[in-house]
Amino acid sequence: MKDDYHNSKKGKVVNKADIKCKIDEIVPADIKRLKTEKEQEEEIRSIIAKNNRLLTVLAHDLKTPIGSIIGFLSLIADRIETMDKPKIESSVYMALLSAKRTFALLENLLEWAFAENSLKKFKQEYTSLNDLICETKGSILLSAVQKQIEIKITSLKELQVYVDKDMIKSVLRNLLNNAIKFTHEGGEILINTTQKGDFVVVSVKDNGVGIHRDTQEIIFTSAYAESTNGTSNELGTGVGLMFCKEFLDKHGGKIWVKSEPDVGSEFKFTLPMLSN
Repeated sequence: MKDDYHNSKKGKVVNKADIKCKIDEIVPADIKRLKTEKEQEEEIRSIIAKNNRLLTVLAHDLKTPIGSIIGFLSLIADRIETMDKPKIESSVYMALLSAKRTFALLENLLEWAFAENSLKKFKQEYTSLNDLICETKGSILLSAVQKQIEIKITSLKELQVYVDKDMIKSVLRNLLNNAIKFTHEGGEILINTTQKGDFVVVSVKDNGVGIHRDTQEIIFTSAYAESTNGTSNELGTGVGLMFCKEFLDKHGGKIWVKSEPDVGSEFKFTLPMLSN
């Protein structure tokens, strides 16, 4: 019994069990604090690396089309009096394509800025998934009509989800725009929703060009931040899917793809139906 106690410098008898209890309280707290600091440091490094990668890609891709625009317009300005009409038309057309690429890249920059801002102002609420799908479909319908692509919503069940509406509309818009971009004229896009426990699985399926297996493994990461033209030479940077994953991670959801070259792609993601 005596061994369970010792005298402090002030002569006070101290219970060794109390000392052990205090140590047990302090040590886990310090470990937890160090773990949190390490996780925060790793997260900051990851964000910096991702942003640097994205800025490098966008800066490179912006420089190229802007340089082309300057080159084509300078050619016209210097030789307008001697150039024949077909040559002028060709130069103007090439400048227009470069301008469209620049515009597409700027849209991606705005999407990126929106993503960063939205992640800070994350606000979930109960809303109709069908309404979100129909609103998003309406916003991109013109692009589909121009390529004679039909977009069908195959699920009719009304489902309520607990989400940040702007984020999920951005996810849907990115997936639908990609489906339109990589589907040939006269193609078809199917949107389907199914309930799986406390989550909803949303599917966006096309019969387009498909995605190679190697690309599927990196398509949601900053490693895939590269521009790829669509079936009608549509422009883009490839960063949209990275934003989709970030938004869905914030909701505790997942996103994945099943695809086969020359057959088509099906993107699926999950959304919560209940608040945590």
